[in-house]
Amino acid sequence: MRTRGLVVDAVGGALLVGAGARWGWEALVPLDVRESIDGWMYDATSGWQGPQLAR
Repeated sequence: MRTRGLVVDAVGGALLVGAGARWGWEALVPLDVRESIDGWMYDATSGWQGPQLAR
């Protein structure tokens, strides 16, 4: 039964770390820079992504 508790703790910890990383990213990187990165990633992956992901 202790294993389940460890798994719950690990998942909860991972969610907190992920939320903190996202908060830090959004707090430190300006919106126009984030949008520029998103556009670059879209351009870089548009050759292999399916039509359901197209803008």
